[in-house]
Amino acid sequence: MQFAEQSLTTARALRLTFHEAERNWGSAREVLGGADDVAELERQADLYVRFPLFLLATHYWEGRWLLAMEADLVGIVASKGKNGKATIIPRWLRRMMLTPCAVATFASLPGKMTYTRRDGGKWATEYLFNFIDLLIVDEAGQVLPEVAGASFSLAKRALVIGDTQQIEPISSVPRPVDVSNLRHSGLLPNDAGIDTLVDRRICSSNGSAMRLAQQACRVSPYPDLEKGLYLFEQGGVTTKSSASAMLCATRGSYDHCGEGRQQTLVSRRSDICI
Repeated sequence: MQFAEQSLTTARALRLTFHEAERNWGSAREVLGGADDVAELERQADLYVRFPLFLLATHYWEGRWLLAMEADLVGIVASKGKNGKATIIPRWLRRMMLTPCAVATFASLPGKMTYTRRDGGKWATEYLFNFIDLLIVDEAGQVLPEVAGASFSLAKRALVIGDTQQIEPISSVPRPVDVSNLRHSGLLPNDAGIDTLVDRRICSSNGSAMRLAQQACRVSPYPDLEKGLYLFEQGGVTTKSSASAMLCATRGSYDHCGEGRQQTLVSRRSDICI
């Protein structure tokens, strides 16, 4: 009897939640013109809701930057030329208030995310590991793993976009050197062969940043495709034949399309984050 009463209470609570969600959805639809088509609602949201909110957020963070500068202008000016952690982190946070998205190459990014500290009688350079909120990588299928690895260590999360069906990046590291480096770094036991890692295609001699992201990604909604999220639509496609070609390409049917499939992975080293 007690179990039945608990079940009834749970059912009533769920019903109230459902009706509240239904009312909220109806209110949201009315704000966006009341269309029944979700795609049309998305378009209305892009035109009349999201963009104004983006502008408001931009002005909000501009105001936050002005307040931050006003609160410690003397200290900020005095810290010019200093590179300690206590100076560098607030400096980056102030920069991101105005320009939240910064563009860099894998070659230049690690050198920008550094600070100095005293190590005995000398100055040592350290890196801001796990500092970047989101690292966005494009054309990841063309990037060697060792080129991308340093930048991945600086970020909390990564959005990795690439095409594993394109020509893989060309590595100048011979396979014996690849094996030696893996063993020296502890990634490959001395009594183990490299065949397992080669099959996963994450080695320097035959891998890519996209393959590394696939190993970390937990999303696999398409049983007949590799792990990750896939792009099945592309903005700007106006003809039926172009749309069909794109759909064919993203599903990996190269005999008819002659194109690779674009893959998007939302991944982090220990968990998936969307």
